[in-house]
Amino acid sequence: MFTGRYTDIDKMREKVEGDVKLVSERARVVFYIDDEGNVINLHKNENWSINVIAIIGPGEDNRGNLFEKTILFELGIGPTRPYHDTRISGEWLHKRRKWFFLSKRQYLAIRLLILSLMKEISMEKLTKRKNLTWTIRNQTIFMSRSRKRSSIRNGKNDSLTGVRFSVSKEDDYFLSEIYNLELLHNPVISSKLDGMARFVDLSLQGRKNGKYSAWNYSPKEMEKMAKSESSGVKAVADSIKINNLLAHHYWHIISLNKIKKEELFLQIVGYVLDIGNKELKSKINLAGKTLRLLLTENNFGLMVRTIPERKKKRDVVVFEVAIPELVEERRRNGQGNCI
Repeated sequence: MFTGRYTDIDKMREKVEGDVKLVSERARVVFYIDDEGNVINLHKNENWSINVIAIIGPGEDNRGNLFEKTILFELGIGPTRPYHDTRISGEWLHKRRKWFFLSKRQYLAIRLLILSLMKEISMEKLTKRKNLTWTIRNQTIFMSRSRKRSSIRNGKNDSLTGVRFSVSKEDDYFLSEIYNLELLHNPVISSKLDGMARFVDLSLQGRKNGKYSAWNYSPKEMEKMAKSESSGVKAVADSIKINNLLAHHYWHIISLNKIKKEELFLQIVGYVLDIGNKELKSKINLAGKTLRLLLTENNFGLMVRTIPERKKKRDVVVFEVAIPELVEERRRNGQGNCI
C-alpha cells in the first residue's frame, strides 16, 4: 500500500530508490522479501550507522505503478527512531519516507523472524548488564468511602529492565503484536489496569440516587469536581495523571466492563489529557481496532511494556522488551540483582 502524494512517477521512483539504497547500505539488519513475505535474503551490515531492522520488498502505489524495492517496515533499536534522520560522527543521514507497508500476509510470514531477532538483540544487550531489575518509585491512590476522599501513598517496586525499540504508529500489524504482548502476557500491566478499572468504578459510584448520574458536565463543573478533595472525580483524575496510560490501555480498561459510568470516566480522561471527547473516543477505538488485528497466543519469551508519550504528536510508539527467562536463570545461579 502507498500513501505518498507525488504525481510525478519518475521523481517518486527516484525518492524511493534513494531511501532503499540508504537503508540497504547503512541499516543494521535488512530483510529482503517477496510479495508473499518469503525472505529472499537477510543482510547484516557490519559497519551499520542506522540502528534499525528494515524490511525491503516490492510495492505498488495507488495508481497501480509497481516498485521492485520499497521500504515496507522499520523497527528502531535503542534511541534510534524508524524513518527519522540520523546523525553519526558528524554525518547526517536523511529520513526515509513512510509510503509503503507490509500486507497482513507478508507480516504473518515474517513475524517470527522479526520477533526472534528482537529477542536476540535484547538478549545480547541484557546479558552485558550487571542488574536485570531496577527499583522505581510509584504512587498509589486509595479511595476511602468512610472519609469520602482519596489519598496518595508513595512506594517502591522492582521492575525488569528491558531494551527499547520503537515502531511507526502506521505499522498496524506490528503494533497489534506489541499491544497484545503487553496486555495479554505482561502480568504487571494487566493487574495494574484491572485494579484501575475497579478503582474508577468504586470512585464514581457516588451516593444514593447516583451522585454522578450525568456525564456531560461543562468544563467548569469538571474542573471544580477535579479539585474537590471529597470528589470521586478528583480521585479518578489523579489516577489518570499518575498512571500516564496510552490509548490501547484505556480501550482495555473499558473492555473489562467493570466501569458502570463509562461515559463519565471518558470525560474525566479527556479533561486530564486536554482532548475533546470525540477525538478521545476516536483514538481509543482506533487503538482497539489495531489491537484486534492479531491475537498473540504466545509471548515468545518476551515481556513488553509500552512507554508513555512525552510529545503529543510523536509519530512512533516506544516500547521495552525484557527477557524473564534470563532473569530466572540468574536468580537460580545467584547472579546479579534479580527479583
